[in-house]
Amino acid sequence: SAANLEDRSCTYPAEAIKLGLLIPRTGPVAGLIGPAVQAASMAVADLNAMGGNFEIIEADSGCNGETATTGAQTLADAGVVGVIGAVCSAASHAANAILSAAGIPMISPTSRDPALSMAPDFYRVVPPATIQGPAMVTLMMSEGFANPALVYMTNDYGAGMGAVIGGYWAGAGGSVCTEIGYDEMQTDFSAEIQAIADAGCDSMVLVSYTDDGLALLEQMAFAGLGIPVIGMEALASEEVIGLSAAPYILNGLIAVKSRAASSFGDFNERCAADAECAGGVYTAETYDSVMIMGTAAMMEDGANMAEHMGMIGTYEGASGNHTFDANGDVAGSGFEFCTFDALSSVDVYFGCYDYWTLAGGMQETELTGMTVKIGFLNPMTGPIAVYAPGFAVAAQVALEMMNIGGWGAGLQFELVMVDSGCSGEVAAVGAQTLVDAGVVGVVGAACSGATAAANTILSAAGIPMISYASTNPGLSDPVAHPLFFRVVPSDAIQGPALADVVAADGGSNVALLYMTNDYGSGLADSFDAAWTEDGTALCAKIGYEDTITDFTSQVQQVMNANCDSVM
Repeated sequence: SAANLEDRSCTYPAEAIKLGLLIPRTGPVAGLIGPAVQAASMAVADLNAMGGNFEIIEADSGCNGETATTGAQTLADAGVVGVIGAVCSAASHAANAILSAAGIPMISPTSRDPALSMAPDFYRVVPPATIQGPAMVTLMMSEGFANPALVYMTNDYGAGMGAVIGGYWAGAGGSVCTEIGYDEMQTDFSAEIQAIADAGCDSMVLVSYTDDGLALLEQMAFAGLGIPVIGMEALASEEVIGLSAAPYILNGLIAVKSRAASSFGDFNERCAADAECAGGVYTAETYDSVMIMGTAAMMEDGANMAEHMGMIGTYEGASGNHTFDANGDVAGSGFEFCTFDALSSVDVYFGCYDYWTLAGGMQETELTGMTVKIGFLNPMTGPIAVYAPGFAVAAQVALEMMNIGGWGAGLQFELVMVDSGCSGEVAAVGAQTLVDAGVVGVVGAACSGATAAANTILSAAGIPMISYASTNPGLSDPVAHPLFFRVVPSDAIQGPALADVVAADGGSNVALLYMTNDYGSGLADSFDAAWTEDGTALCAKIGYEDTITDFTSQVQQVMNANCDSVM
């Protein structure tokens, strides 16, 4: 941050200071790396805007030791003074052997392997896996895991994290139903899936990268193994949705990632507004890593970097407040528990709703965004009150889906339900109640008369409404009923359809019986117009109040007219 730089006595060389960026352009997490690269570019731009003179030299780490060794040597030969990366722990180990020998410090935005605490000139802005263990056990217990499978990659990161989770789980009195290691480049998981099914596991903890994790989850879904899964940070991103061939298989997956208890500066807002940065994983951590390395480089024009990195102490960053210990580790601010929710085969949402800290344990994330009120006119009294409970349940299901989808935008929705009574008088009172409650829109009413009366109140207040049932043709008049929408067709369409049905059924001398309310009269007029369009007369047209229960008179009129059918 600017404060970190202003506290130092800085000089700005004419020749650019080179910072290395060691990232997995190839390998199992390559699909996620684009936003982090953009974050690094934004950090360099910020350093230069503060008076620095930096450039980024990029090399591939490939998420494996061999590629990372080559990449690290390339960066050393290019004259970098410090390296940001690697992402994967195995790559960080291999790169560190090259870079530390050359006196070049490195800082990783992601690597968690506990053994890296002993690596020389190595720093990271995420806590080691040993700190994540208690968080994982708390989450497993809260989710009711009793007999989980522990599945992990056999590389440094996977094996290290798997051992930590298994150790803490055993320490809490738990046991795993099976423990399975696999190669990070593996693509066929049929044997592992069968082993998990045969062992009768009720859940799974998966330590994976992105590609292998998605492959395993997809094959589990297609094999019908539907057990709860907790995954790691490589799956904890909205970007993962677009990388899956069948995103709905992510439904219910919980993924764990580092939490930022506080954020300094405006990077996160700028990242969210940048198409290349938004939605990425570890963007804030990458940004902070570049800024920290740049801060150290500004102390002496990139010279004596190992000494100056050790002088950083505490850094207030976009991903949190980072205090480095003697090993270059940070304690972190806990972990976020994020969930994927699939509303359909294509509508999948990602949100982080709970978190864990060492001091406070499991806690619910506090919503800081806006709560939006939606009004609902439900006929809880009147002639169709029997349907009101079903309408209410459907509305609540929709509300839950909206809250899953809207959470990422900082929105929560609240439903304000009132009685419409299937009458204009009751609906008008209900509409005014909704206006006073501050709703932004209204769903309903069901009955056309209630809808017309409510629209008079709501449209005057500038509040749109959308009906799930009202079909009176008159409601289509935008002058008489402004701001009105509906998801059912007008009876101007249904009347001709009914006339065709009656004719196809052999009716020729038809009696038309209808309620004299807005719904009944509207549909009756539409049917009448369609039936008589070619000059054919109705046998009889008989209206009645929708509250009557004795139809003797109406039936007698049909019989007296010798009608052959009744609409």
